[in-house]
Amino acid sequence: MQNQIISSAKILGKAIKAFRERKGLTQKELADLVGVKQSTVSNIETASGDLRLSTLFRLISALEADMTFNERKKKNNPDAW
Repeated sequence: MQNQIISSAKILGKAIKAFRERKGLTQKELADLVGVKQSTVSNIETASGDLRLSTLFRLISALEADMTFNERKKKNNPDAW
């Protein structure tokens, strides 16, 4: 999977879903790995609720992914903070 620019909760949710599906995991399986409810994974993937940082880092670890920060060249997403 190529690098994804994450500039909103909605894009983060889509990226997590794509990683989960690429790993062949259901929401329930990922939730079990992370120690949260399936509904929590669903809410994260649809940007329907708040996300604890500790949960985000457990998701990243369970998906064997990395998160990096880069300086933004210009604001190109109206949903960005």
